[in-house]
Amino acid sequence: MSSGESLSDVKISEVYLSSINTFAFYPEDSLRRSFDFLSDNEKYYSAVFEDYRYLGKQKDKTIKGVGKLRSVLDVPLNVSSDSFFNSFQNYYHWLSTPETWKRLTLTPHYPCVIDVFPSRSQKYRVVTSTLPGSLGSASNVKMSLSIRVYPVGLASLRMGLFLATDQSFKIEDMIEFLLFPRKVTIEVDKGDGIEEFSTDVLARGYAKKIVDGLHSKEKPPGWVDTYSMVDIVNTTPLTIDQNMGNVFLPLLCLDTEPEKGECISDNLSRKKDVVLFGPKSAVAYLPVSDEPGHKTVRKQLRNFLELFFVQKFLGYKIETFSKGYLPENFSKGYWLKILKNGVLPPKIEELYSFWNYMNLQEQDYPMQNENWKIRYKAILNVLDKTKKIERQKEQAMTLISKTVEEAKKAQEQVGKMLEKLPDLIKSFKGVIT
Repeated sequence: MSSGESLSDVKISEVYLSSINTFAFYPEDSLRRSFDFLSDNEKYYSAVFEDYRYLGKQKDKTIKGVGKLRSVLDVPLNVSSDSFFNSFQNYYHWLSTPETWKRLTLTPHYPCVIDVFPSRSQKYRVVTSTLPGSLGSASNVKMSLSIRVYPVGLASLRMGLFLATDQSFKIEDMIEFLLFPRKVTIEVDKGDGIEEFSTDVLARGYAKKIVDGLHSKEKPPGWVDTYSMVDIVNTTPLTIDQNMGNVFLPLLCLDTEPEKGECISDNLSRKKDVVLFGPKSAVAYLPVSDEPGHKTVRKQLRNFLELFFVQKFLGYKIETFSKGYLPENFSKGYWLKILKNGVLPPKIEELYSFWNYMNLQEQDYPMQNENWKIRYKAILNVLDKTKKIERQKEQAMTLISKTVEEAKKAQEQVGKMLEKLPDLIKSFKGVIT
């Protein structure tokens, strides 16, 4: 794009720009005692799944300088809980109910959450003059930031900026903000003075506070992924045919040339809706509609992105597990020891949990709506073009089968208990095999 050239003359008067940054927090390594439930499946399940009020209202699990940890279902008054995570809870409850699985505690992936903005103790203000170009004309600016902590070792920091104007926002200015958030200034008033931070520094500062707050030893937050989402809220009518090249494609690829096969123009669009996923960003344009479920689409799209990130993160763990798999680890003494604690050995429990999570988009919960299954598969086709998640899912099942074989060799009694496990797992209700 040449200097001074405008990508589009379409009038966009309201837009929601957000970014999802994921980072690792090492739940298996030196957690502070008050947060040790994040590395203990049974503690986490009983704390967060069985009683969603446990974290925030009963135990007051607070990270200094950030805020109070709570369940994603423990929502403020007058705010409805997210149906996506209600379904997660239902799914885990259902999965742990059958007699066969009463002793199995799944590795949980249902997150704890902290809402940072707005805050009663600190006031935040976006310095609109530091926003790029036309974004600086915004007459209404709202900022939000929340952090979700997934016990698999991944946390996500979601920063959103709602902007409204009487004029029009330019596409190139939105792209500049998403590419260079460090240029935008946030004023933080703590009551004893005002400090200034760029949005980038503020996000990384909170990530460091999360990691420092969870661990007893200093750990650097390891950034895993960064992804942007542009939600066009109010505009003159847009269509994919007329505006693909001057609105949707630039925002989708953040003004870079899309690679062949990326940015499929119809990958999630429905009638007047436009929902597109690209390599670095997603774009949504959802005109007001009376269609059932229309209002939930924005929230679901962000949840889908995080679901993908957690699946991707677990894929690395499956690969690491595979490389370290040694049959001699499964000695007779090992199996005798685990028999005292329950039927399923920890390694199978962990692998099964990974496999289960990699399959979530094919299951009744949390994707019980067939339309959401279709939408999520379309997202995967764009985000995971090489089908790596599918391969890692198969890798987990192969390791489960190998573990069962080793158990049979080492201990006949355990072997008989586990012999039908792989087939039983594949035949779960709600799983498309």
